Amino acid sequence: MRLVVFMFLFLWATLQASVVWSQETTYVDSLNRQLKEAARSNKEKADIYFLLSDFYSYRDTAKAFAMLDSANSFIDPKDKLYYGILTFYEAGVYFDLNIEKSQQLYMQAENILKDFSTPLSYEYRARLWNNYGVLEQAKDRHDLFLDILLNKSIPYIQKTNKVSLHASYLTNVSLVLFNQKNYPRAIHYSQKAIGLLRENAIEDKQLVWAYLNLAHSFLYLSKSNKAAEALQSVEKIIDKKSRTQEDYLPYISYYYIIKTKYYDLIGDKPNSIKTSREGMAFCGKYNLKSDYNSLAHYLGHNLLQTGGYAEAKRISLMLLADEINSKSLKNKANSLKLLSEAELKLGNYRSAYDALKQLHKINDSMVVRNEKLRVEELEARYNTSEQEKKILALQNKTKTQNILTLSSVSFAILLLAFYLYVSKQNKKQARQELISMAQQKEVEISKALMEGSEQERSRVAMELHDGLGGKLTGIKINIENILETTHNNAPLRKVVSQLEETVSDIRNLSSNLMPVSLVLYGLDSALRDFVQNLQTRDTKIDFYASNLSQLTDRNKQLAVYRIVQELVTNAVKHAGALAIFLQCTVENNLLLIEIEDNGKGFDPTTIRRNMGLSNIETRVKYLNGKMNIDAFPQKGTSISIECLI
Repeated sequence: MRLVVFMFLFLWATLQASVVWSQETTYVDSLNRQLKEAARSNKEKADIYFLLSDFYSYRDTAKAFAMLDSANSFIDPKDKLYYGILTFYEAGVYFDLNIEKSQQLYMQAENILKDFSTPLSYEYRARLWNNYGVLEQAKDRHDLFLDILLNKSIPYIQKTNKVSLHASYLTNVSLVLFNQKNYPRAIHYSQKAIGLLRENAIEDKQLVWAYLNLAHSFLYLSKSNKAAEALQSVEKIIDKKSRTQEDYLPYISYYYIIKTKYYDLIGDKPNSIKTSREGMAFCGKYNLKSDYNSLAHYLGHNLLQTGGYAEAKRISLMLLADEINSKSLKNKANSLKLLSEAELKLGNYRSAYDALKQLHKINDSMVVRNEKLRVEELEARYNTSEQEKKILALQNKTKTQNILTLSSVSFAILLLAFYLYVSKQNKKQARQELISMAQQKEVEISKALMEGSEQERSRVAMELHDGLGGKLTGIKINIENILETTHNNAPLRKVVSQLEETVSDIRNLSSNLMPVSLVLYGLDSALRDFVQNLQTRDTKIDFYASNLSQLTDRNKQLAVYRIVQELVTNAVKHAGALAIFLQCTVENNLLLIEIEDNGKGFDPTTIRRNMGLSNIETRVKYLNGKMNIDAFPQKGTSISIECLI
């Protein structure tokens, strides 16, 4: 799963590259003609050389660096912004060659570009952080990539007019969440990407890609109807385009794969087989070999389940004979498994046994290969270490005399440095202890204030419910007794109605002050009751919760309830939101609360800290957490809270 989704993450760039590759001469000639235009400024010429370098970065490294040298000749030495962009493209050349070097250059570019506040600088900062995150993803650091997308790339690209790039980052978020099997949130971000593109009337490959990933997530949640709707949206777009339009071909072939999976999910084997055949014909026509083999594999397994054993055997033999498919040991193993099962169904037991033997050999060779790679890595490290030791020995031999003459001075400097270091560490430790004590004191004060506040809430709630509520109920009963002895006393009946409303209001107020469902049924049920009570026909609230039962401390449960209560109330009453997404989950002792709305938003840097926001911050501090607010006027609000519990 992880490998497949990681490949999906690179699909956008790979597809674009494949199209440009087929039109290489036209593209390069067009850029070269632009360079010869007399009206071009030096910056425009530098931009064209940047594009040429990017084009050659994964084709011809020498040419890519040559293009950067040419771009450098047109950059004003005082123009730091363009030197930051130059560093960005240099990192791109190293992207597939040296991950560490590439990431180092991306950070150099960030250090230059962060001094500028222009749409161009924000665009390149968004792009460099996304590329840096993709390289982290290659190291299996999926959480770090997700954090970079949400807190770096997306906030920066929002400060530009690059809608397609913004949508692509939202789609990347959905892919990482898909990889983590968090399908509801993957769907949420795919829908955000689609909404952004639709809002800006952009109907292109990016929208097709977002819909395909949305359908894929729905399939893994077994929501076939939703997946079908997403696939229908894809069909409407590609039907408007020419199905022979070259840059749409890879998306159409991927559409056939998702459509085949959809029919498998609903158990429609005939249509699954039909779609696989149509997709194979399409991929064969346009030489899309990889997707052709994937569809052939799906077809073979479906044929096994529907009695088409002979054809399944022919497909497995075709896959085994295919050079591209057989280069991957995993693909070859899958093809042999298909062949073995087909031969078994046909009653060819000897052939089935032979295929199974080959399958075991490949599985063994995969294990051996992995072990060999680990051994080679260890040997390389050992050889490097030994070589470094020899070089160090030679260097030490030539420097022995100098070391002896300078040893006394060095020793004195070392003692001084050690003294300064110890002194600095002691001061640092003392300062840290003071900060820690202050923070602990602040937490204790917050805890005392909260507990006192909740105790007072509980007392007032009890007084309202048992005291004032009980008295009013008694008055209402007395008046009703009087009404039984009188007839048509309209004023008294009105008073009874008003008393019923007052008693109901007091009960609601008492419930808000101290939620009974929290005490009786737990945090999950209490939050669901609160959200359901606040939801109206005009205001839709999507609530997702997970593992809240792990939070057992009653005071912390109450703090979480109050935080969510304040967040949702603000979104409904103050922001005027019509759609709210709320998530509250606990995993590995980490509490995550996220809320997004489409309300009127605000500017977090200028808004006055009111009582509600201050109460939230106090409770977050009590829970040893941090809060991040991402809001813009008229563009909604997104708030995330993380707490170690």
